[in-house]
Amino acid sequence: IGLKPDGGKKIIQQNTPYVDKGILVKKDWKDSLKTWPLWQLSAGYFVCGITTSSMGVHYVRWAVSEDISISSAAWAFGVLSAINACAVVLVGIFSDRLERKKILGIVYLVRSSAFLSLILFPSSQAIWMFAFIGGASWLATVPLTSSLTADIYGIRHLGILFGLATMSHQIGGALATYLFGYAFDYFGNYDIPFAFAALTCVGAGIVSLAIKEKRYSTRYAYSRNL
Repeated sequence: IGLKPDGGKKIIQQNTPYVDKGILVKKDWKDSLKTWPLWQLSAGYFVCGITTSSMGVHYVRWAVSEDISISSAAWAFGVLSAINACAVVLVGIFSDRLERKKILGIVYLVRSSAFLSLILFPSSQAIWMFAFIGGASWLATVPLTSSLTADIYGIRHLGILFGLATMSHQIGGALATYLFGYAFDYFGNYDIPFAFAALTCVGAGIVSLAIKEKRYSTRYAYSRNL
């Protein structure tokens, strides 16, 4: 922002790597709806909502249906949350060094394997596998999605654009929370909802990896101009 390091008050004129314009910055935020990256990020975030909000409600219920105690399920979800806290920080560190779309894609694919573990392994093992694997990918999508939005579209309309992506997240979560419960009532287990969640995570991973970050991200545009 043109200040000296370490809190210096004197304004200096310089070109900094971080600018307030992304490659796809628009005067009117509505024009951003005509570009692919916003839809790709929102689609991935929609899946994030499906796979996190639903499990926030149904994880313990699934455990109980598998004859796992409520206490053990609560402990497992606590472990998931603790791992998630560490994973978010690590993802942030790596995202400053690597392409963010690649990390985002990997996060979704890792989450897919977490859901598959609930189907393929005995419940006594699966509950902890999901805690560790799912925790590593739980909210790691948040810093990646928000930073990619800023990299590509700048900060002028960041609030509304990331807000739209977050809205898709919440819509996905609301629908999945209801439909997971409906499916359990109908089928008597969560296998189909979990398989669906795993499949959507694979789709989100592919869509995220398809984002043309090096073409649109301010980070790479600046390095090309050096």
